[in-house]
Parts: sequence; structure tokens; C-alpha cells
Amino acid sequence: MKKSKKKNIIWLIIDVIIVLIVIYFIIGYLNFFKISREQKPIFEGKDTSYERGNGTVTVHNYTLYKIVEYEIPDQNISYSMKLWFMEDVK
Repeated sequence: MKKSKKKNIIWLIIDVIIVLIVIYFIIGYLNFFKISREQKPIFEGKDTSYERGNGTVTVHNYTLYKIVEYEIPDQNISYSMKLWFMEDVK
């Protein structure tokens, strides 16, 4: 009976972690849509900017994911949501 209680506790912890990760990414998508509409995001991440080719790249870093804003003057602004290990702009 003790093994079954330990298994239940372990599965409960795993379930809670999975739910928290899913909620984190749902908030991430909401942040993505707010940033792409030039609104204030739900919560702030670490922002960095740098020049790339003929445009400016702004990266909003939220640890597990990042939102990349690539602006080419007089043309367009593109937004993308990427995992932490992915390249910002190709």
C-alpha cells in the first residue's frame, strides 16, 4: 500500500508540473499576440535589441521561450515565438 501512495504522489507532482508548463505557454501566446499588436504584455521579460543586416532585432526573453521582433525600416515588422535554444533570425 505504501508503494501505491508514493506512485500517486509522484504522478500528482508530474501532473502539477505539466499543468504549470501549459499555463506558462498559454500566457506566452497571449504575450505574443499583445506584443504583435504593440500592446503591453501580461508580464515583462528581459528585452535586448541589436542590428542585423538592414534591420533591428528586438528579443523579448521569457526563459523557456522568446518573442522575436524583426523590423526592416520602410518595409515590415515580423514577429515570431521561439524556444530558448532557437536562432533569433535566419
